Amino acid sequence: MDIVSTDGFDFLSGAAPAGSEYPIKVIKAARQRLEIIRAIPELEHLSAWKSLDYKADGKSAADTGSVHVIDDWRMGIFVIERDPPQLSVNNLWRLSDAA
Repeated sequence: MDIVSTDGFDFLSGAAPAGSEYPIKVIKAARQRLEIIRAIPELEHLSAWKSLDYKADGKSAADTGSVHVIDDWRMGIFVIERDPPQLSVNNLWRLSDAA
């Protein structure tokens, strides 16, 4: 599966920018999650990977969702293209900050 990082999340594909608002352990874990997602052949298989804890967004379950990164951090993903599958990272947040 191809992943296109957008909306300021390009650092997930390369070196973390100086002064990043995200802890290094979160960036490393997010990169590891992206490697797992890249290895998944079909969008429908995302929910089969228990370690990803994929949750579809209730508003538009077919196109948006999130995966567990580390501790209480989640990463939002958006489906750009279904065939071939292509995703975009559109958010990275801490659950305790979302409340």
